Amino acid sequence: MYGYFTSPENGLWLDRFLIDKKYQKKGYGKISVLALIQKIREQYHCKKIYLSVYDSNKIAIHLYQRIGFYFNGNYDANGEKIMVYCIE
Repeated sequence: MYGYFTSPENGLWLDRFLIDKKYQKKGYGKISVLALIQKIREQYHCKKIYLSVYDSNKIAIHLYQRIGFYFNGNYDANGEKIMVYCIE
């Protein structure tokens, strides 16, 4: 697994989140993203988490949507669709 995030003014940006192919479809992605969200809640107190994903990455999109991320209609500089998770 690899993850990296930066903190913009109004939220936090999850720049990359990868799980090695041999460990995919075992639930590690969901567990890891939920753990990251909890850590972000506790440590950074931001209101939103952003990430971007290529439209062709249906598995990642499905995972993020199940967790509660949604598309905001914008694209990043690489043409990836931006998704947002709002922290209550």
